[in-house]
Order: sequence, then C-alpha cells, then structure tokens
Amino acid sequence: MALIASKAAALMALTLYLHTKAKAGRDVPARVVVTALDGNGLADIREVHRRIGIALPIDYAVTPEPAAADRLLTRLPRGSMVVNATGLGKDRPGSPLTKAAIFP
Repeated sequence: MALIASKAAALMALTLYLHTKAKAGRDVPARVVVTALDGNGLADIREVHRRIGIALPIDYAVTPEPAAADRLLTRLPRGSMVVNATGLGKDRPGSPLTKAAIFP
C-alpha cells in the first residue's frame, strides 16, 4: 500500500506517527509518497525526515497542479491510501485532484 499526503504540519504529524510505528515493528504502509506544490516545500520535509532517520520508504513528488496529482495516482498500487492534507475542501474551496482522477 502507498500513501500520499501533503501540507507540512499534517504531513509531518502523519509521517512521524508512521515512523514511530515502523521503529516499533508495527504494520505501516510499504511506501509513502509525499507531494508538494513546489520543491521548496519538499526540501524542508525531506530534511526533517533525513534528520530523524525516517524508518519507512518515502518518495517525494512535486505536483504543482491537480493534473500532476492525477498522474501520480495512476502509478499507485491497488489498495493505496490517499490522504488530502492540503486544506482544499476544508480551509479553501477546491481539490488537489481533478474530477477526472482515477483512484487505484
């Protein structure tokens, strides 16, 4: 299973929780895919993960527009969990995906 998450605070809480579970030998996703609108956001997140020695495999992807996030979905394995931690749909109107997005 893969997991996608974005937005720094929510993402960090989620990945640190999974890191703790992985260190304890608990069940965690086989891979986590972290997205951000630009490389700067990913660089900060990647640096925190590097400093703590994150205990699970993480891929980092820039998705500057919803169509890029849609394309990322097409590469995820069946049964993947997708987390919208962007605030879109809650804090602001919209979605990080288009209406054409196909979930695995």
